[in-house]
Amino acid sequence: MINTVSLNFRPDDFESIGIIEKISFLLKEKAITLHLPDYRILHNEVLSEFIADEKEYLQSPDLVIAIGGDGTFLKTA
Repeated sequence: MINTVSLNFRPDDFESIGIIEKISFLLKEKAITLHLPDYRILHNEVLSEFIADEKEYLQSPDLVIAIGGDGTFLKTA
């Protein structure tokens, strides 16, 4: 069972914000905890509640989602 998800993307990828917001709503609806990295572009009224400290973000997820290309996927791995 998936209880916690960490999501990674490029810290300058403003185009991903809409997708991340949709994912956050879906996971919240399912009572699944979402951890996001502390990127400046996430500090808004919708996503800031999901920002986690580095230890929590890296060590606790049951699932990791990478939004982006090959570089983002490799950095996430």
